[in-house]
Amino acid sequence: MTFAELTPGQLRRDPLPLRGRVAVITGVSRRAGIGYAIARRLAAQGASLVLHHLPRTIESSPGAPIPAAPKPSSVA
Repeated sequence: MTFAELTPGQLRRDPLPLRGRVAVITGVSRRAGIGYAIARRLAAQGASLVLHHLPRTIESSPGAPIPAAPKPSSVA
């Protein structure tokens, strides 16, 4: 199909071009940060989001070790 064969309805832009897509974004804990801005933009375009951020206590002390995840308890 060539561009000339497209109808006006087919040329309209999809208002949610990322509908059905999933984006994984890290670093969204600060509202003034780039991760937060990217998450907002992708959500506005219809993407489903998986967000990850570190707690502010870890974020505020660079170089500090990240605490280990708790070990899962065994189920009897």
